[in-house]
Amino acid sequence: MKTLLFNPFKKYSERQLLLFGGIMAFAGIVFATLTNTHFDGVLDTHFGKDVSLKTAAIQSIINIVSIVLVFYPVGKWINSKTRLIDIFNLSLIVKIPGYFMMPLNINNWAYFKTEPLLSAISNPFNIQFTQELLLFLIITSVLAMLVFVWLIVLLYNGFKVATNLKGTKHIIMFTLAIIVAEIVSKVLLMFF
Repeated sequence: MKTLLFNPFKKYSERQLLLFGGIMAFAGIVFATLTNTHFDGVLDTHFGKDVSLKTAAIQSIINIVSIVLVFYPVGKWINSKTRLIDIFNLSLIVKIPGYFMMPLNINNWAYFKTEPLLSAISNPFNIQFTQELLLFLIITSVLAMLVFVWLIVLLYNGFKVATNLKGTKHIIMFTLAIIVAEIVSKVLLMFF
């Protein structure tokens, strides 16, 4: 089970990963529309009010493209035998942890909980922290941190398997690649 959750790249073939990742990406797009969830960055999950199928598909495609555009050249630099299919599969699988955030916004629940907080940013003294709001913030923050750690572990393990990642220099390159992929996704999303 541990391998399935944190390093499926080690256990499953490229075809299995491609099939599963493709199905999950498609399901992620559909459920992002149903739950009004934005995946507006390689690492980002945000809740909205109205997310169209087109918007969810564009965000998913841009995240996949951003990971491939950044991680494939870095992977080739680390190991010339790095294969495009392995990086593509990585880009499909790595977003799966974020899908576990989507149920929080069924019927726009999380959006309506956080909207007053966002609108009160200009005057934070007007925020009314009820016990219910604090509980919501604690639960969603813990879940978001767990999802983020899971995403990074999947990304690292997949990239390690694809490139035979070793040593501090490669880990620094991996870390920089995450930052660059996030920036690339944000820039590409500005055009849509």
